[in-house]
Amino acid sequence: MSFIFRRFSKLSPVINMASSSTDPLVGKKLSSEALNVPLVTHLGETTSLKKLLEELPGNYKGLVMFLFPSAGTPGCTKQACNFTSNHQSFKNKGYEVYGLTSSERSPAGKWTEKHSLTFTTLVDKDMKLVDHLDCRKMHLFVKRSHLVLSRDGEVLAFEKGVNAEASASRVLELLETF
Repeated sequence: MSFIFRRFSKLSPVINMASSSTDPLVGKKLSSEALNVPLVTHLGETTSLKKLLEELPGNYKGLVMFLFPSAGTPGCTKQACNFTSNHQSFKNKGYEVYGLTSSERSPAGKWTEKHSLTFTTLVDKDMKLVDHLDCRKMHLFVKRSHLVLSRDGEVLAFEKGVNAEASASRVLELLETF
């Protein structure tokens, strides 16, 4: 798992901390192309990261997006349910939560409803945003990951190849550093 995050401190300047592999997106704003990739919600509405960021409540700092390989699998369901269980904690910290998969919209929608998930599931069927984020696994799947974006599209934290059960709690830990 790559370990990347930005730490904000009153006493010191912004510090980038990383393990041996640094993700080049941390600390940078996503490209206009990435922000404008069309995504479909589990309800069938077309949106984009840019639109989601623009529609955040005024007091929100940004969004958390977790990426998962496929709606309906045990690991993905655990990850998603943990984000649902912690959804209010994310909101209290000023972040909205979104899940991103390349699964078809219909199964993703049914899965979202079946598990009473409280966030919007986004579908990137052509994996265009996934490619911008370099999150493909074996060319066919989405690599389980999570990232934190500021309101202006800057990548504040990005971890790839994460543990499904620990993903939500790990992001909450990262948010404590901002």
